[in-house]
Amino acid sequence: MVGAISDIGNLRMVNEDYVDYYICDSYQLYIVADGMGGHNAGDIASKMCVGKIKEYIIEKYCEYEDINMFLADAVKYANSSIYMESLNNKKYKGMGTTLTLAFVYNNKIYVVNVGDSCFFVIKGNEITKITKDHSFVQQLIDSGLLTQDEAKDHPNKNIITRSVGINQSVEIDIFVLEEDTEKFYLLCTDGLVNDIDYEEIVPYIVDNKEDLDKVCSELVALVKERGGRDNVSLIIFGGTNNDR
Repeated sequence: MVGAISDIGNLRMVNEDYVDYYICDSYQLYIVADGMGGHNAGDIASKMCVGKIKEYIIEKYCEYEDINMFLADAVKYANSSIYMESLNNKKYKGMGTTLTLAFVYNNKIYVVNVGDSCFFVIKGNEITKITKDHSFVQQLIDSGLLTQDEAKDHPNKNIITRSVGINQSVEIDIFVLEEDTEKFYLLCTDGLVNDIDYEEIVPYIVDNKEDLDKVCSELVALVKERGGRDNVSLIIFGGTNNDR
């Protein structure tokens, strides 16, 4: 099962988020990207990032044995495409995007992360964040200068330290999980978790296991009730063996 949504929110003029997924007999691919605010053409960067990665994975899938290398090369391909486009087109200069990707293959989930979009695992009433933000505020938290609660409204919350497309090279994190059909998996841009706590997400999934699109819509509605300051996008998948 899968549900997906991308919403402009209440305050932004452009939706700089982009989401997509691809499911076939051999693997599943889920991607969310958040074009960088304050830079030109963030919406172009996020859409290009998702499209180029999807294109690379579909075309090159049979050429790799090492999945980590495969996914890293896919992100590098997207990074190079965005970077070159920004050099060749003045109106796109400086564009970039975050990225969170889940590649489900051979009973494993490979999670790729760049920036401050997130990946969560939900089982029963528990939610666990797998990715770690690449952001200025996260660095302050790691150094003990800021608490998680203080980080929510920090004025520099949107400064990220890694992105796709800004530089000629890109540094990524890869996490490998065992697939569990009793769990749900959530990819989201920071627009979701800026306005609601992680634990608030769980009841929506528990109460609507059969309709993940409904879960996505209800979570976006909750964010917008709280202010909807940013674009908000998410994909939820999994849960095939959960009680219904």
